[in-house]
Amino acid sequence: MKYDIEQHLLPLVGATNARDLGGYETKDGRHTRKNLFIRCDNTHQLTQNDLTYLRSIGLALVIDLRSPEELLKAPSVFNGQREIAYKNVTMLDHLQSAMFQGNIPDSIGELYIQVLESSKIGFGRIFQLFLKYSSDGACLFHCSAGKDRTGLVSMLLLEIAGVADDIIIADYAAT
Repeated sequence: MKYDIEQHLLPLVGATNARDLGGYETKDGRHTRKNLFIRCDNTHQLTQNDLTYLRSIGLALVIDLRSPEELLKAPSVFNGQREIAYKNVTMLDHLQSAMFQGNIPDSIGELYIQVLESSKIGFGRIFQLFLKYSSDGACLFHCSAGKDRTGLVSMLLLEIAGVADDIIIADYAAT
């Protein structure tokens, strides 16, 4: 299967890494639904046109994966909006404390395994929110750069949907 990032990029001016997880072919020949799950980098620079576009595709939920410190530096434009649910589920906060203690894993693979094992409650909360809001419309999730935290959530969603591993890896690497 072939991966083409251009097919998944959203036309947002204030976000450089906003992609629709819809349109991926699954192992059984079906396709993931468009405008259901959107991965994104930070949302603090989204323009009014960006917000209008996201509303037009039915955005119902925004999950912000950033820490309280990151939220203070760059507040989300979605926080406080009535028509779109905004939830903060801080992910990877424990990594910062591990780094200060010198407990950094030897490889990025080991790091991701540690993250998955130590963040079960956070991932559970994220997927509960997806279940609650996905019938209402699109669910956007993001961190600061749309890479590690957002990438892990994307990988799990695509794996659950039955997308081939090479496509999941290509989507992750495109960041």
